[in-house]
Amino acid sequence: MKDQCKTAVEGALGRKLSDQEAELLEQQFIKASRELPAEDIKAWKSMSDEERAEAIADRAIQNYTDQHIKEVTNLVNDLEIRENLVKELTNHPKLNPLEAMNRKLVMHTDQSGIQSVEHNIQAVEVRYMQGLAQVFSDTQKTMGFLLDGDKVKSLVKEIFGKPSGDAEIAKLAKSVTDTLESLRVHYNRYGGDIKKLANYGLPQSHSHYKVISKGQDEWVKYTLPLTDRSKYRHENGSLMSETEVADVLRAVYNTIASEGHNKALVQAHLVQSETDLPVGFNMQNLHQHHRSVHFKDADSWLKYQEELGEVNFHDLLSNHIRRMSTEIGLMQTFGSNPEKMVKQLGHELLNKAMQDPKFYDKHRKLQKQAALINRHYNELAGQALPIDSNLAQVGGILRSWAVSTKMRISKYYSTIRFCHNETGC
Repeated sequence: MKDQCKTAVEGALGRKLSDQEAELLEQQFIKASRELPAEDIKAWKSMSDEERAEAIADRAIQNYTDQHIKEVTNLVNDLEIRENLVKELTNHPKLNPLEAMNRKLVMHTDQSGIQSVEHNIQAVEVRYMQGLAQVFSDTQKTMGFLLDGDKVKSLVKEIFGKPSGDAEIAKLAKSVTDTLESLRVHYNRYGGDIKKLANYGLPQSHSHYKVISKGQDEWVKYTLPLTDRSKYRHENGSLMSETEVADVLRAVYNTIASEGHNKALVQAHLVQSETDLPVGFNMQNLHQHHRSVHFKDADSWLKYQEELGEVNFHDLLSNHIRRMSTEIGLMQTFGSNPEKMVKQLGHELLNKAMQDPKFYDKHRKLQKQAALINRHYNELAGQALPIDSNLAQVGGILRSWAVSTKMRISKYYSTIRFCHNETGC
């Protein structure tokens, strides 16, 4: 951030900015300089340098204010959630606090009266799956065993803003975009911060095996022509060159090849010692730490998914809803940083129980229950992180093989069922 910009902001606030505030505001200036051209390139090009600077400053200050309000709101909500959790877990008539915490994470059949986060996740997932029920039904053929490829392609193009002229396709496209938008808003309501994408927001699928089989250079060469170059900009808002976009894609390739293990956030998460209290993943920033491929149109998206995607259109949407529902359910129950809440609270409950005279002969049991809390959370949140990137690649290959094997088995049994229904044999 230039000195004159900093001076202007300080003048508007009537005080000096701290170093931390200046750094945060500078990040918002960089973010605004990328957002404005991407939102309306024609309006951006028509502005003078002074008008651009003013627009960037206005957006940066608004973003900074919104983020600050979001963080304060999350903090207040987290404190309230923590207070209620402690009351619920420490006042159960039959269970010790660690047993109660385990039942808060996963469903048990002992009628403890504790509603688990797993139950909340399922409720959210069912809600949004219902929003896509008609889409799933109307894009099937052959008694539901196969997808209608032509209809799916028309649907994707409609979502990307290319009218099909078919009222049914337009209605299905609206169902998809409305459901994904409602899911985004729901996520943000509980502490997340996913920005609305212009025109469309379809998730992406990358087959780990197919991507690493191509190799980095070939993958970048294949993907580069499919990208929307207007989405790749420098901090000052200017477009990146083709070489620079290729460098960004190489970073994306590394993330896909290592299944996200190369990210600094994940590395920091892994190197924490067992004695350190976990800092966790803050859901507010979780979806801002990855780099995705910005496709220029529906044909590019379809071409990539057909060549390098791992799942079909139905599974792509279902997996997206399932993942987002998990994160929403966790934030509803444990706040904007659920991992930190769960593991730090589990640590504190164990420490307190170990010092409680009534548990003097149950220390080993308490320690096992505390370990279960971490295990349940990691499984629930999908955070069984690989030890290194080589294992991540091996795991990805095995999973891709398993997916393809299941698809072949499913197709085999579907054929048998179809023949049985047709012939009555």
